[in-house]
Amino acid sequence: MDTLTKAPFNLGPGELIQIKSRARNLICWGKFSEKNVEGVKVFSTPTKMLTIKEGWKDRNTYDLSWDPIIGATSYKVSYERRSIDDKDKTASKEVTTTDNDIALDLK
Repeated sequence: MDTLTKAPFNLGPGELIQIKSRARNLICWGKFSEKNVEGVKVFSTPTKMLTIKEGWKDRNTYDLSWDPIIGATSYKVSYERRSIDDKDKTASKEVTTTDNDIALDLK
């Protein structure tokens, strides 16, 4: 998306990306279509999470929450479970969510 927000396009967040298309066969190119009037809009890269609130809910559940990020459509949380002596990784998981609050089951 960075390409579309810089020259020569200079599109802003939320602006429609308009396109025209045409097909080609062995003989020649066809005519261009009309511009689309709805569809894909410009988004920017989400900002970094600033504050993560965390804590144990119970022995096997760890709660994470954060302030929503404007423009984010989902969040990906990766975590690993380690042995008590912290030497061996016993599990590694990745969770995708649309919420900004998640309870990780560490059983």
